[in-house]
Amino acid sequence: MGIRIGIDGGGTKTLLRAMENGQLLGEVRGGASNLTALPAEQVQDNLTRLIGDFFSQSGTSPDQVDRLVLGTAGASSPSARAILQEVLSTLVPGAQLLIVDDAIPLLYAGTGDGVGMVLISGTGSICSGRNRKGKQARAGGWGHLIGDEGSGYALGRDCLTAVMESFDGRIGPTVLTDMIFDRLHLSDHKALIDWVYRQRNGKAEIAALSDLCDKAAEDGDQAARAIMERGAGELARLVAAVAKNLDLPPEDRCCVCAGGNLVHSQLLRGLLTQELESRLPGGRILLSQRDAADGCLLMAETMA
Repeated sequence: MGIRIGIDGGGTKTLLRAMENGQLLGEVRGGASNLTALPAEQVQDNLTRLIGDFFSQSGTSPDQVDRLVLGTAGASSPSARAILQEVLSTLVPGAQLLIVDDAIPLLYAGTGDGVGMVLISGTGSICSGRNRKGKQARAGGWGHLIGDEGSGYALGRDCLTAVMESFDGRIGPTVLTDMIFDRLHLSDHKALIDWVYRQRNGKAEIAALSDLCDKAAEDGDQAARAIMERGAGELARLVAAVAKNLDLPPEDRCCVCAGGNLVHSQLLRGLLTQELESRLPGGRILLSQRDAADGCLLMAETMA
C-alpha cells in the first residue's frame, strides 16, 4: 500500500494531509488552490510548492504516492478539472487522481460513506448531497446577488436592514443598532450608509457581522431572532430540495453542518433542526469531528 494524499484546496489556503499504512505521514499548509479565486498559473505554483514541501519534510518521493484526492471549489467545471488533472499528474505521475467539488469531502468526513447531505453556511451557502447509487445533487451556491440564502452574508445584510428599518420606525428598537455601530466604529445611521455604499464594503465585510445577529438573538432581540429564524428556514429549504432531488430515504437524510455560521451557532442549528422536522421527515443534522482533508483521505480509500 502506497501513500494516500488528501488535499483541501481553499480560496485562501490549502491543507495537505498524507497517510501510509493507516498512519499519519505528514501535514503541510500552503497557498490557495481554488481556480475560481486565482489564475491557473498561481494555483499551479501553489500546488507545486505544497506537494514539494510535503516530499521534502517527509523524506518521500512522488513514485511512492498511489492515490491523491483534491477537493476544491469549482471542480465541477470540466475545464477547471482538466487544468488540475494536468498539474497533479505532473507532480505525482504514477498516482490515481480524483478531483471533486469541495463539498463532497466534507460529506465523507461527516458520514464516513459519503451518503447524505452537507450544508455549508459560511460567507455563502450551498447544500450538496449524494445517494447510494452515486448520484449527486446541489441546491444554492449561486452567489450573494441571486442566492446565498441563510449565509453569513444574508444574515449580515438583514442585520443592516433591520437597523435602518428601526431608524425609520418600521420596526421597534433593536440592539443590533448599537452592536453594529460599536463593531464598525460608526457614530450614526448616515455613517452606516457611507460604510455600505461609499467605502465599498462588500460581501466578506457584511458577512462578518453575522455573529452579532446570533448574539443579539440569544439575548432576546426580536429583530435578530426573526433574522435567524428566516435564515434557518432558507437553509432547510436547500436541504429539503437536495433530499427530494436524490430521492433520499429517511435513513439517509443525514445533513452534515459546515461553515462558520452552523459550526459556531448553536441557535442556528437548533432552529434548523426545528425547520427540518416539519419540512423533511427523518432529516437530522450533525457536526463532523473530521475536516475536509480527512474526507479526501476517506475518498482515497474507496477508490478502485
